Amino acid sequence: MTGTAGATVLADDATTADGLSTPFFIGGLKEAGKLLRKAPAAEVLMVPDKYPTEIWSTPGFAKAFVPVPELAKAVRFLSPDFP
Repeated sequence: MTGTAGATVLADDATTADGLSTPFFIGGLKEAGKLLRKAPAAEVLMVPDKYPTEIWSTPGFAKAFVPVPELAKAVRFLSPDFP
C-alpha cells in the first residue's frame, strides 16, 4: 500500500482549505471520494507516494493546474463517486 506524497485543497477560504488538506493527505485516494461528498465545494489535487507518478485532480482544480509536459499523461480525475 502506498501513502500520499501531497494533497492540496482549494476552497472558499484558507481556513477551510487548511482544515481539509490533512484529511485528504491522511485518507489518501482510498478516502477521497467520501471526503469530496462531505465537502463538495472543495477542489483537490493529490499525488500518491508511488512510481510511476500519478496526479489526481478534481475537474475544478484541473482548470487552475497545468502539469509539466512530461507529467501530462499522469493526470487522472477525482470525483465524489471515486473510486
